[in-house]
Amino acid sequence: MARYLALIDGSLRFALFGLECALSVEFSVTEVERVFRDSKADQVSAKEYVLCESGNLRVSGLVDAYEPESIWIHVEGSRIEQADLEGLFERARNQALRFEGVANRA
Repeated sequence: MARYLALIDGSLRFALFGLECALSVEFSVTEVERVFRDSKADQVSAKEYVLCESGNLRVSGLVDAYEPESIWIHVEGSRIEQADLEGLFERARNQALRFEGVANRA
């Protein structure tokens, strides 16, 4: 199992897309959008999200109580190792920063 603590921001969208591509799966759009909606609406209670469940593979997210700005992403039953997941999230953050820079110049 690999896990990563991520901020719920624009870079999370890039990371989740990258993870979908790396795992060759599609995440539940409803669950992904619920992560972002809940982070704004309910800033108190703990939450769990199942982004994908297929065979042995399970990708889930856990938001701790009173921590609405971050989510633990858990990847179970895949070839993704901890270092791979960390690298994916780091590259996603870099891509999000580049995207914001381009948007600000426009």
